[in-house]
Amino acid sequence: MKNQTPLSALIARSKEALQACGFKKRTMEMYHYYGFILIQRYYDKQKESYYSEELTRKFVLRSRTEYDNGNIGIKKFQYIRKVADM
Repeated sequence: MKNQTPLSALIARSKEALQACGFKKRTMEMYHYYGFILIQRYYDKQKESYYSEELTRKFVLRSRTEYDNGNIGIKKFQYIRKVADM
């Protein structure tokens, strides 16, 4: 059995790391609303609670398609991509 890490734990650690780096409140809100929440919702729709590199990659690719089609802006896509890398 492989070691599984809950997505919620990774999100919490990522947010703590961002705060430790001194990111301002507004920047933290942008990462939260345009990154962490969207990834969490995607996982919820997939009925998955543990981090999966493959699932996260699929979400980023889907978001890239939405950007390419003009459905989301570049900034939103960049937040999604950055948070996925975290």
